[in-house]
Amino acid sequence: MSKTPRPKASDFDPEALRLFDQYVHGVIDRRGFLAGAARLAMGAAGASA
Repeated sequence: MSKTPRPKASDFDPEALRLFDQYVHGVIDRRGFLAGAARLAMGAAGASA
């Protein structure tokens, strides 16, 4: 059974990392984090269409 390699920080969108960092350190609340994540997801979906 092979292990899947663990993702590196460079594998993620820098904006997603910034958003997560703000959430973890209490700069934004869960609602703000999810709203930001939704914006990122919509941007990614729009870019692929």
